[in-house]
Amino acid sequence: MAPATVLTAQAVADLVGGRLLGDGGVRLSAVAPLDRAGPSSISFATSARYRAALSTTGADAVLVTEDLVPSAPERAVRIVVVDPARAIAVVTAALFPVAATQPNIDPTARLGPGVTLAADVVIGPWAVLGAGASLGARTCLGPGVVLGDGVSLGADCNLGAHVVCEAGTSIGDRAKRSAAVPHRRSFRS
Repeated sequence: MAPATVLTAQAVADLVGGRLLGDGGVRLSAVAPLDRAGPSSISFATSARYRAALSTTGADAVLVTEDLVPSAPERAVRIVVVDPARAIAVVTAALFPVAATQPNIDPTARLGPGVTLAADVVIGPWAVLGAGASLGARTCLGPGVVLGDGVSLGADCNLGAHVVCEAGTSIGDRAKRSAAVPHRRSFRS
């Protein structure tokens, strides 16, 4: 995850289509629950059961429904939205953008003969690709992934650490898999 971005309360209101009540220039760089929020934090309340926590929050801004506006402290910027839970998800994504993965093949990875790699692939440490394996564009392999001979992965796949694909396996586009610890997960044709 990339470092936090700073957004003004006005930018947040614009982002989520909310009505701003308070200082639009307040700078926000963190997301926190109502009871742990402090300066520069934004929080949210979804229903009346959060009125007490909302009234005492230390957040500089809160996402609330219209009926919860009176419960929010006046010093906090209130951003009125229909669905605060959905709005906080949008705000979180804007404040903490996922860093773009750089195309990369770790020097410890082992590629067998005849391996085909499309553009922008990422191959993590100690990954092993068998003879004739192929990866589609933007596919990412985590540390210790093992692809048997002739394995074919489509575009935009993401295999987490220690996933094993046995020889001859063919997987389409946008597949996601992570190995659950302590069990090893594998794909078979």
